[in-house]
Amino acid sequence: MDQVYSKASRVIIWLSPSPETDPYLAVETLAELYNDLCKGIKYDRLTPDRYKRRQWNSLIQLLGHAWFRRTWTFQEAVLSSMKTDTPSGQAPLLERCLTVLYGTVSLPWAHLYVVARDLLQPEYRAVWSNVGAEVLAALEHIREIWHTRVRLVISNMCSLEYALMATRHRQATNARDAIYGLLGISTDAEGFGIEPDYSDTVESVYQRFAFAMICHAKSLRLLSFAGCGYPGSVYALPSWVPDWTCPPKCSPLSVTEGSRKYRATRFAASCTLDSEITTALSVKGVIFDKIEYLSSICTTSTPNPELNEWLDEVESLVIRNNSRNTCDTQLDLLGTPAFENFCRTLTGNYILENGELRNPSADSLRQKYLSCKSSCATRHGLEPSTRFCSSKRLDELAMPESSPVMGPTVIFSNALEPTVGRRLCVTEAGRIGLIPPLSKQGDVLCVLLGAKVPFILRQSENCQAGQGPQDARLFKLVGESYIHGAMGGEIAVSVDRGEMQYGSFLLQ
Repeated sequence: MDQVYSKASRVIIWLSPSPETDPYLAVETLAELYNDLCKGIKYDRLTPDRYKRRQWNSLIQLLGHAWFRRTWTFQEAVLSSMKTDTPSGQAPLLERCLTVLYGTVSLPWAHLYVVARDLLQPEYRAVWSNVGAEVLAALEHIREIWHTRVRLVISNMCSLEYALMATRHRQATNARDAIYGLLGISTDAEGFGIEPDYSDTVESVYQRFAFAMICHAKSLRLLSFAGCGYPGSVYALPSWVPDWTCPPKCSPLSVTEGSRKYRATRFAASCTLDSEITTALSVKGVIFDKIEYLSSICTTSTPNPELNEWLDEVESLVIRNNSRNTCDTQLDLLGTPAFENFCRTLTGNYILENGELRNPSADSLRQKYLSCKSSCATRHGLEPSTRFCSSKRLDELAMPESSPVMGPTVIFSNALEPTVGRRLCVTEAGRIGLIPPLSKQGDVLCVLLGAKVPFILRQSENCQAGQGPQDARLFKLVGESYIHGAMGGEIAVSVDRGEMQYGSFLLQ
């Protein structure tokens, strides 16, 4: 099918409108939104309220169409007329080789792309965040189609790993097509030795692919989408094999392009399939800590009473840990390492500001956190407070909102992306971190060779009795984590000093 789409002079995509939908109104509304964005109307004026309810509903129905959520449709759009003659180094414009019909109404692809590109920018996304998960997901799918197409044309390169990351939240009727549906797009697919075989079980397809990907990349990046620490899997997969029918809902910590730069280890992956337990992955790493306390799951980054309540909970957890380790009972903890480490953990130690993802200063973090904490309460008529300082001190230090949509509160709440869908934990050694939602007390923290971030492991129930944590080789992978103080090679330094040592583990 990839040859059909890429060699076609034009590809026509037909979207069937529902009976209650007005396709003309939906396309006209999309065109109006496109024109407003092209005119440079700023995010503080370009809000959903700018459009009539009937207009807005028609656009929601368009972007909620199933076509935007399917795996195979990604290939249709990305490969459309790739053989079209264009100047060297330029991507063929999709609107010249791809026709989208919504019912009988022609829908310019440029309108879809520009709207997706702009509304997913942080300043616009803050305003449009209440449009619904389906609409935002459709916009992300549209943007990924363009990015993948440009990658193919400019560099003639689109790895299977990249395609898989770009489509991980798309759907396929046959679960095998989460992988098979991307082989035609991927320029390195032949190197994996994977041929579509629908007689093979889903479990076998996913396991063979996962091991081939790990060996090909000499990296454990793929494990960011695996683990028993996430709900939803319906297949009997080993814990180290991602289930592409229901990838983790929380944002991956280390695999997205241009994302946070972590380097928990400096070595390549060292792994094999065990000769006796053929579904177990043999890996090398070092266990360096254990989960002692953990919070409830963070469910939102929007400044509201729900977020305020969760922040109160984790503040108490961190302050209790700080008091235990330092015997510090002072009322104002804003200048302590405990508060700074807490803020850096919530944001994964990165904040997007002025279009750049950076490690923020301690003062900037403190002010933005306090502004967010204050806004969670004041926006809903509650009295602002924090357990790190007095209410008076909070009022003094919370930054004024220079912009209702991109002030310090929104900047910090956007930076909470790594926290949403995860728990905050305190370890036996006093470290704090973000861990998968189904983590448990007693799970261990491990740096695996070939991984950018630490992982949470759970000793298997099949472990032989009487063995120590380094010798008991059987573990289940729970999932990736952010552990402050273990993201930049600190554990590897401890190994070099002889304070810890690497061991071998079997991930079941």
